[in-house]
Amino acid sequence: MRFNGYKQLGFGLFFIVISQIILANEQELNEPLQVAQQLLAEEKFEQAFILFEKHAKYNNSLAKMTLGLFYKLGWGKVNQDSSQACNWFYQAALAEIPQAQKEFADCINFNYVAPTLESQLTELESVPSFWYNKAFKNGLHDAGCDIGRLYLASKWHRQDIKKVIEWCTPAAELSAVAAQITLGDAYAIVSPEQNVATAEYWYQQAVQRNSGQAAFKLANLYYSMAINQQNNADLMDRALLMMETSSSLKYAPSYEKTASIYWTKLAVVEKDMASSVLAKCYLWAKTAYQVNPSKQNLDFLSIVTKEMPETWQEKLDEQVKVFLN
Repeated sequence: MRFNGYKQLGFGLFFIVISQIILANEQELNEPLQVAQQLLAEEKFEQAFILFEKHAKYNNSLAKMTLGLFYKLGWGKVNQDSSQACNWFYQAALAEIPQAQKEFADCINFNYVAPTLESQLTELESVPSFWYNKAFKNGLHDAGCDIGRLYLASKWHRQDIKKVIEWCTPAAELSAVAAQITLGDAYAIVSPEQNVATAEYWYQQAVQRNSGQAAFKLANLYYSMAINQQNNADLMDRALLMMETSSSLKYAPSYEKTASIYWTKLAVVEKDMASSVLAKCYLWAKTAYQVNPSKQNLDFLSIVTKEMPETWQEKLDEQVKVFLN
């Protein structure tokens, strides 16, 4: 997926990298590099790339890290190229840039490293946990949870939920959203009935930080529990609340599921609430179709539309348009 410009990264990652410059040579704080950083912040990608490339040739580790981001995310006219990104991340990782160490660990974990570079790595350097651990020790707490995720189910380790929890808890306690979601996953895997309160707690922590993915996962947890308890009404209501929260946060996988739960609710809701439930069902069904115009979404939208007064459609379609824009 191609990111549209610097803002799509959310400023956060780049400023993490900037803060890590204290680990690099003081000469890297020179004025030309600051100019390159400012050009990037202003989304003047072509000019910024030229300057970062120039400083990378002079062994500037921050410039190398930034070039990796250019190739990873496809900023400006630079085409996304995972192999090129990994090459730059590796060079910056050797210079003890924590974010580069985490990025290069991802490169290994997801098989993005080119064979030519792979052949240069030592046996220890060829394992993602080596680089995640270096990033963690260099102050990037979330990298610890990356080690934990290797114990969920990967070619690197057998599943060990205790290890997941051990590695991810410190990062989650420091408000790392991805770690909070992983802890929710871990506690949900191990006997959901016994650990639902803990799984719920960590998902909620991430939801409070506007994670639509966490809301979606929590909704699915409630939903599966509701089904197992003969459609428990309270759990189903919680599932709907979290699924709609996820949709409101524009987490696209939740749109169709939100509409589906409202459709199910329509069969049991009080008559005075039926209009509201049907309208919401249509809103999310239409949103799902607009985002993913599949035959399945079209068929479901058609069914909902037939149950709805024609006079509603124009106003509801406008709401969908405003939401997606």
